[in-house]
Amino acid sequence: MTLLKSIDPSKKSSQYRMKVTYLLFSTLRFHKRLQRRGIIEGASIDDCVSGLHIPHEVGLRLFELFTTQVEGKEGGGYSISKQQKDKLHSYILILYVIAGGKDMKVASINQLCKDMNNLDTKSASLLMREAGFLVKKSASGDLGASLSVPITFPPPRRGKKT
Repeated sequence: MTLLKSIDPSKKSSQYRMKVTYLLFSTLRFHKRLQRRGIIEGASIDDCVSGLHIPHEVGLRLFELFTTQVEGKEGGGYSISKQQKDKLHSYILILYVIAGGKDMKVASINQLCKDMNNLDTKSASLLMREAGFLVKKSASGDLGASLSVPITFPPPRRGKKT
C-alpha cells in the first residue's frame, strides 16, 4: 500500500498514522471477507474473528458496528445489510483520509475504491460528501477529498416513494 510508504518515521505523527493505517488494513480485510457472500459463518463471534486474522478487539468492534447476527440451520453467522455496508464504506473512506495526515486531505481515493472490490467512484464521492468532505475530480480523473472547517453537510437523502 502506498499509504504506508508515505509515512515518514522521523515525524512526530508517524506512530499515530501507522496505527490508523493498520486499522484501515484490518477493516479492509473484514470488508473483503464480507463482500464474498455478505455473510461470515461461524458458531460464535470468536470463531468469526479468528478466521479474519485481525486483532480480537478490533474484530469484535467491527462485528458490533457493521453486522447483524443470523441464526439458522447451519449454526448461524453474521450478515451485513445495505445500510451497514454503506456505513462500512464511509468508515473505510474516512479512515483513509485520517491516515493521510493531519491536513485531512488526500489526492486520490481511486485506488482505495479499486481495493474495495471496485466500489464505484460515484458512490464513494456521495458517501464522502455526506460525511462533510469536499470531493473534487482532477484533470487526470482522480477523485481527491479534503475536510475543512466549518464542516457543511448536504441535506439528508430521502428514500424513494413506492
